[in-house]
Amino acid sequence: MSNQAVTYRVTLVHGTFARGAAWTQDSSPLVRALEAELGGSVAIERCEWSGGNTSSARMAAARLLAQQLREQATRLPNERRFVLAHSHGGNVAMYALRDTMLASQVSGLACLATPFLLARRRDLGARGTTNVVLALLLTLLLAHLMLVKPHLAS
Repeated sequence: MSNQAVTYRVTLVHGTFARGAAWTQDSSPLVRALEAELGGSVAIERCEWSGGNTSSARMAAARLLAQQLREQATRLPNERRFVLAHSHGGNVAMYALRDTMLASQVSGLACLATPFLLARRRDLGARGTTNVVLALLLTLLLAHLMLVKPHLAS
């Protein structure tokens, strides 16, 4: 094993509406703890994105983060890269790391309080579809009773 010190690069990704978040700043307890634990072998970067609460804002941020990580890998191929993301910053990071080549150059990703988003078709089958329709009809019936005939609902 080499005596050369391992260098770590941690990229911090803020969440929705949190551009310039306090936890990403040089003076934050998190950044100070990382520096104290890893000493001079750690570099902290930030991915500052719009923080907009839309899918398009998160996808644009994912492209920005991916570009930032690619540039790190080109400039500093021997560093171990980590991404630490909060809230929708976690979705930004997950989207960026869909690129398997890029993902192979990142040693780790930590998502904190990320509302993971996944949309896909589901086949509920005939019985499942019937149950969903019945649940919707019952909900509408209850809403009607509560609004039109409140004395019956109590």
